This record gives sequence, structure tokens and C-alpha cells, in this order.
Amino acid sequence: MKKGDIYYYTRIIPNAGIYDLLEVKIRSVYDTYFVGLEKFNKQTFLFNYSDIDKILFKNRKTALDVVKNAEKNKKYVPTEIYYEEEIWKQKKDILTL
Repeated sequence: MKKGDIYYYTRIIPNAGIYDLLEVKIRSVYDTYFVGLEKFNKQTFLFNYSDIDKILFKNRKTALDVVKNAEKNKKYVPTEIYYEEEIWKQKKDILTL
């Protein structure tokens, strides 16, 4: 790995419903970690060397397969909880005590 290499970061956060594939250019390389700069919004990410081939891939197709597989096997996470629903649930739990 050297400065200027292109890697693909699979940012997968199932609880938030985020399944992203980001192109990252290596900006700095150190003994225990390295820094990647995301191509579009110029956000930096710190990576350990142990992240390679787990969440960071040299091959785009491999990274895309990981993201697609994670998205295909995702659990349903409700994105909206209405205030009234939460209050009703709390009242129902209190009444059953």
C-alpha cells in the first residue's frame, strides 16, 4: 500500500440502513494505520491494516458484492416512530403490569 492507491470502502451500518460503497484514495500511510480521502465529499477516514479485505477492498467488484449481499440480508429497521405510537406503547406496557 502506498500513497495515491485507490481502495473501495464498504460503509455498512445496518441499524441506520446505510449500505454505501465509497471510493477512497490513500492520503497518508503510517506504521499502524492509514488515512483515506473519499472522492466526492472529501471526507477522510482512518483505517487499520486489519480492515483490508474486510471493509476495504482493492477490487471494486468484490466490494460491491459485499455491499449487495449485506443489503440483501438486512433486517427490517423501522425508520420512523411516531410520538403517539411510542406513548401508546408505554401506556399499554404500564397497564399490563
